[in-house]
Amino acid sequence: MFRIKLLNPFNSFKFFNSLIILKLFARVIMPAACLVAALFVVHPGALARTLEEKGESDPVLRLKQEHQAAYEKEMKEIETLKKQIKEIEAEIEKLNSRFGEIKNQDSCNSSLLDELHELVAKKEALEGDLDGLKKGLSKKETDMQKEERKRQDEMEALKANVKKDKKATLIAVLKDDIRKYDKIVSSPSVQGMDIKASAWKALAAKYRKEAEGVKSGDIEELRFRVIYGGITNTIGMRFVLVDAGGFKMGSPPSEKYRSDDETSHKVTISKGFYVQATEVTQGQWKEIMGENPAENNLCGMDCPVENVSWDDCQEFIKRLNIREETDKYRLPTEAEWEYACRGGKSSAFATGGISEDGCGMDPNLDQTGWYCGNSLGGRPHPVAQKKSNPFGIYDMHGNVWEWCQDWYGAYPAEAVVDPKGARYGPERVIRGGSSLNRAEKCRSAFRFSYNSNIRMNNIGLRLVKTK
Repeated sequence: MFRIKLLNPFNSFKFFNSLIILKLFARVIMPAACLVAALFVVHPGALARTLEEKGESDPVLRLKQEHQAAYEKEMKEIETLKKQIKEIEAEIEKLNSRFGEIKNQDSCNSSLLDELHELVAKKEALEGDLDGLKKGLSKKETDMQKEERKRQDEMEALKANVKKDKKATLIAVLKDDIRKYDKIVSSPSVQGMDIKASAWKALAAKYRKEAEGVKSGDIEELRFRVIYGGITNTIGMRFVLVDAGGFKMGSPPSEKYRSDDETSHKVTISKGFYVQATEVTQGQWKEIMGENPAENNLCGMDCPVENVSWDDCQEFIKRLNIREETDKYRLPTEAEWEYACRGGKSSAFATGGISEDGCGMDPNLDQTGWYCGNSLGGRPHPVAQKKSNPFGIYDMHGNVWEWCQDWYGAYPAEAVVDPKGARYGPERVIRGGSSLNRAEKCRSAFRFSYNSNIRMNNIGLRLVKTK
């Protein structure tokens, strides 16, 4: 007998609810979870690792090893020849002693003359070969050094291109990840669900190192850290990581409006360092020093501080280091300043060459800096209003001059590593030009100096932090 089991209304209700939940899971939660999961991919740095490996110095190392092997082979040949020459010299000495034993000329064997002649001729030939080998080796050493330098330059260029490609890849991947994050948190289908926190956790997990200490949902701070390797201190100063590298400091003879003290020379910055993304603002100075010395104080707290001497800057740095419990904040060396200013470029400005020496419109400078041609009366402007240079640094050209750590002095003609400027002098270096100055004084290579106690309404500062 069949029994007909009537559905319990309560059970039916639960069954109906289960169907709704399943549909909701399939249509809403699963897609949202997939969007979150989409963020869990390999960090973009890994995507460029293959490219980066191509930029390693292995080819240069291999070339040096080949040259060393060739050198050692030649040296062995030279040593062999020297040994043979010594053996012949010993034979000649032995033959000489035989001549000394001969009592009279008549008993001298005529063959001894031939033997002596043969030995001397052989020695001369070997010495000729030795001399040729030495000269050849000297030329080879010179050629090898030239080839190694050429290959090193090629590798540095390759590394620069790899770095550029890597950064482009990084930006593209980050942009896509942020798009996914924005899609998740703004989707109407997930309103009321705690999906935003999950999305941020997923994004932060992918960029774990950069996201450390970043407030949940602060996309701009995360972007800054990922793209520029940036850090932000407790008073909101942002610093961009500048990698170690080499560049031509000064200006080439062909650069328009160059000065005589801009001798072009190769400089190597051996260690990476952090550069403040903007000039020190009036607000940042006041936070540390308790007052705002700027003459252009109506410009606002986001405008660069000015009317500060080099000596004042040292006191500011001292107090900031105490505040941040470190000793790593300082003024940049003149070489660090120019290296950061150029942003990997060799032109007059980070955006291109100079076309205007006065206060007319210079299209390249106008993109990146405030000078007398666009500053509306020579007044400074809030920081980071113009385009940054390729390193992500703002206002290196114009707005206010920036103090450097160095004494002013003549450049060396030869290549140098981590130069610190003159050993002593009457004046400290300032760089970058200001909103009062003509375009030529805002060039990357332009140099000027003042006494360390001078205060002017167009001289400020930008800090660096030792890595």
